Amino acid sequence: MKVIDTRGKLCPLPLIMLKKAVDGTPVGEEIAVMTDNETAKGNLRDYIRELGATATEQEEDGYTTLTFRVAMHIEEPVPATCPTVTAPATAKGDYVIVARSNKMGRGEDELGTILMRAFVNAIGELDRFPSHIILYNSGVLLAVEGTDTADTLAVLNEQHGIPIIVCGTCADYFEIKERLRVGTISNMYRIMQLQAEAGHVLYP
Repeated sequence: MKVIDTRGKLCPLPLIMLKKAVDGTPVGEEIAVMTDNETAKGNLRDYIRELGATATEQEEDGYTTLTFRVAMHIEEPVPATCPTVTAPATAKGDYVIVARSNKMGRGEDELGTILMRAFVNAIGELDRFPSHIILYNSGVLLAVEGTDTADTLAVLNEQHGIPIIVCGTCADYFEIKERLRVGTISNMYRIMQLQAEAGHVLYP
């Protein structure tokens, strides 16, 4: 039996992890996937049903294990509440991602933090990578050592060659320069130049 532990992972990562596991598993083999996120659990159930399988669920201390036998493979899951899972990006696009905050949207700060973590963790599943990722204001906190967003940004930088540009003034303001996990300290002129030269700018 193949066991996939998605505990602590936010949407869409649990679904991505399960799809990758299914893609490499022969028909007839069992898979057990663990999750501690209610939204992810619903999406995992939907995907398993799309595979033509039926999962048994076991509730344990703070998490659920869904176990099923692989019956078939499908190309893409289409969950209602998560982005479509796609093949890993193979090329860079003509756009930059600019994170102006460590939260996404306005309203509840806790929700905004969760959404931003999900956004950053999903970048690696895009069809085309951004040419650069720019962090300024509290967005620089996404690159601080010990955060899952910093780990994801490091993978994007080290394995896929995406430059992570960190506003130096912002890093000084938040006193995090010595705690950055990833990123090149830069200035506002360079940040403005990158945005001006980009085909378009994506703001989460």
